[in-house]
Amino acid sequence: MALEASYVNLGKFTMSSSGTFGGGAPFMASGSDKVSGFSVDIVRTWPMTSKFGALGRVGVFRWTLDDSTSMFLGGPIDVSNKPSGNSLDFGVGVKYDIDGNIVVRAELQRFQSIGNSATGKSDVDLISASLVYRFR
Repeated sequence: MALEASYVNLGKFTMSSSGTFGGGAPFMASGSDKVSGFSVDIVRTWPMTSKFGALGRVGVFRWTLDDSTSMFLGGPIDVSNKPSGNSLDFGVGVKYDIDGNIVVRAELQRFQSIGNSATGKSDVDLISASLVYRFR
C-alpha cells in the first residue's frame, strides 16, 4: 500500500455551435474548459506473479476549472468562470516490475463531479501510462 500525491492536468475541451435564433437572428457560440489540480490517493497493489500485478486507487482531487464562453447574439457576449472544488477520484490498473525500484503502470482513472451549477458537472476519465521509481 502507498500514498501518492500528484499534479494532474486533464487537458482542454472545446466546443462550438452556430445557427439561427428565434426569428432567424444568427448566433455563434464557442467555449473551452481546462481542468487541473492536485490529487492525494491511497494505492494498493496485488501481486499476480513475481513481476506482474493489479492495482487500485482511491483519493481526493482538488481541482480548478477554467471555463470561458464567447457568444454573438446581436452583439458579443463573453463569460468566464473559474470554479474550484474537491472531488473523489478512483481507478484500476496493472503494473510490471522491471527491477526492484523501477515499475511501469497502465491505469484507468475517474475524476468525479468536476464543475458547478454555472458550468455543469461532469466526470472525467483518464487513461495513463507511467514510469515509477521507488525510493527504498
